[in-house]
Amino acid sequence: MLLAQSRPTDTSVTVLQKNRKGHTTIRMLHVANTSSSAATYSIFLTWGDSKTYDQTTALFYTVDLPANTTDIITYEDGQFVMDRNNIDLAVQSGTGSAITYTLHGREA
Repeated sequence: MLLAQSRPTDTSVTVLQKNRKGHTTIRMLHVANTSSSAATYSIFLTWGDSKTYDQTTALFYTVDLPANTTDIITYEDGQFVMDRNNIDLAVQSGTGSAITYTLHGREA
């Protein structure tokens, strides 16, 4: 099931998925560079009231992605569960309008 999709138009951090109650199971994330130039991306996981988006909360940080290619991020056991309240999965592109993020999974 599609949980979220975003193509940030600038280089600001964009919250892709929020877990406020229950749990969210993430199965796969597609990171697609649809531009004709290389770009970078970062993915962050934060919880609680502190919403710091830097190296300390990065799952992936300034990853190079060649033009017109896609990284597919999956998990060894097939899923990543966000089961705490107030968790955000956020993304950041090094170039605006270059990268589309597509998140697959389910919410319960």
